[in-house]
Amino acid sequence: MKKILSLLISTILIIALVTGCSSSNNSKTSQNGTSSENSKITITVMQSKTEIQSDLQTIIDDYNKSQDKVEVKLLGTSGDNFATVLQSQFSASPEKAPTIFTIAGPDTPKFQPYMAEIKKFESC
Repeated sequence: MKKILSLLISTILIIALVTGCSSSNNSKTSQNGTSSENSKITITVMQSKTEIQSDLQTIIDDYNKSQDKVEVKLLGTSGDNFATVLQSQFSASPEKAPTIFTIAGPDTPKFQPYMAEIKKFESC
């Protein structure tokens, strides 16, 4: 239960971090497309824990209702083929790949090129 709660809190913090950084300069291009001062920023989240998918969707729905500048979308897949689905999304069209994703274990190194250190966003 602590791991699930930790994942949920981490996801919310990352969303808040990305939202805060993007709101300071709305004319920049986002990872998943372009952004202008009047358009919504879309953040896609992909994770492999099917047992928390429903709870995470509830949190995301509440967040989306609470404001109108950012839309968070949850992409889901089963844990058994998560790395394969994630790799195919980055290979087919990197601009449509998830903004935030979870990965662990031996698959981590192959996704390193798509990762950014959170420290880079601290000064936003």
